[in-house]
Amino acid sequence: MLHVFYYHYFLYFNKAIKDADPHLRTCLALGASESFLLSGIIQIVSVKYFCYYVDYRILFGIAVVLCAINCWYYMMKRKGEEVIEKKPLFFESKRLSVTLTIIFFIITISYLFWGAIYLEYLLENCRGE
Repeated sequence: MLHVFYYHYFLYFNKAIKDADPHLRTCLALGASESFLLSGIIQIVSVKYFCYYVDYRILFGIAVVLCAINCWYYMMKRKGEEVIEKKPLFFESKRLSVTLTIIFFIITISYLFWGAIYLEYLLENCRGE
């Protein structure tokens, strides 16, 4: 699944932004998307069930680790080039692959906007009990 996202992120960045190293930009964008998703899940679970707001430094550390893992896997091990050559798709459907990639991107980026509002609501309910 991540290979499909990597492939479509790569196509977008290669077309939209001319760069000497599009694999690096793709690794960082994919790592950021993954970290937004993982950080959102961690924050929601910790606030909802433990009334604990995870420090931003921990969340930033998660982002750095995920970006480093992506760069190691896709660049150092040269898997990014293999993924681009294979052109992976979900169920051999380009339309489905593009749609799911856009949905993944929108969900992960949108957390930056609605996440703080939802977490504040959860924190207020924790304090009220």
